Amino acid sequence: MDPSVTKRAERSGGLPNLGFGGTLVTAFAASYLAARIVEAICIILSFGASAYFSEGLRLSDSKRAIGILSNGEVLAWPWIVLFIPGVLATWAALILMTEFIAGVLAARLRRRAPWVTHSCQCVGGLALLGFAIWAYARGRVPIHPIPLSALIGALVLLWKGAARPLFFRS
Repeated sequence: MDPSVTKRAERSGGLPNLGFGGTLVTAFAASYLAARIVEAICIILSFGASAYFSEGLRLSDSKRAIGILSNGEVLAWPWIVLFIPGVLATWAALILMTEFIAGVLAARLRRRAPWVTHSCQCVGGLALLGFAIWAYARGRVPIHPIPLSALIGALVLLWKGAARPLFFRS
């Protein structure tokens, strides 16, 4: 590992390639995505792909009553028991995958011109901004940590990719 990455990780308190803020944004966004992935897997394995994709069968409220489906049925007990550990395992896998991809991108972008790095930061910021807008459009409250952290992460990436190079040339 690059010594500068190790020093930065020790200072930031987050994962080596993501830093503290990136780790927080990744943790919040991955928690939402992990729950949706495990929900889809449980429903597809229990009722079939047509129930999930065609009929729109979903978990009604996984925070208060795990296992109650949108049609009023109850998910089979083995899937209820495996839901929380599945979400935690998927959440950890998504965070580690994001950390790995960030490391690969950082290593490759270090060998390129600075404008390539700034362009990639802008694309990432726009992707996070799109996710935040999509989450807010679905009726999330403004203080919810998932779209709020994605919005903050998007603004930071857009600042690093576009505004900082324009206003603070070295």
